[in-house]
Amino acid sequence: MSKVAIDIDDTLYSFSDLAQEMITKVAIKRGDKALKNGVYSSWHEWRTPNDLLDEEWQSIIDLCHQDHVIRSQMPFKNAALVLRKIFDMGHDIVYISNRAESTYNVTKEWLQNYNFPQANSLICTTENKVSFIKDCQYIIDDRPKTLVEFVYDYEWNENRIYDRVGFGLFCEYNRALTDVPGIYLAPNWALLEKYIEEKSDLLNG
Repeated sequence: MSKVAIDIDDTLYSFSDLAQEMITKVAIKRGDKALKNGVYSSWHEWRTPNDLLDEEWQSIIDLCHQDHVIRSQMPFKNAALVLRKIFDMGHDIVYISNRAESTYNVTKEWLQNYNFPQANSLICTTENKVSFIKDCQYIIDDRPKTLVEFVYDYEWNENRIYDRVGFGLFCEYNRALTDVPGIYLAPNWALLEKYIEEKSDLLNG
């Protein structure tokens, strides 16, 4: 059986919408019209918010990862259902999210509350994901850099898994990956399930 790494932000729920909401609140509070107007075009590239906000981007991320904010997020439709199917097929799941370690308990609680399987297999880290998921054959993530490195950079690949495959939800900032072999993007989890079924062993008996 296989092991699959699952991202959380913009994979299990919408982080981009949440971050835009938080930036807007900060802009209104400051009376910063430029920041308020700029936020709506900030996600054409994955790195753009960090480039625009510099050190403030981390404070926005921290606001998005407050306990009460995490608890209030609604998962994408069908996300838990698809992952439950993968788990029931006998595959291992590891959730990994670039968020502070202090968010572990509330993130685990959120996964459990929405019936995501194997919620104990959770890593919350501000470090690079590489060292934590080297033994995974599949990944579901939104970040272009992570997807490309996972599939093509064999320095990740201590266990010689050469047929790695990446999946993700289609976003404006990862649209350039739609024609990259080994990476499959879909606009929602219902269609993503079809790709997972066709391009992996995760849903095949």
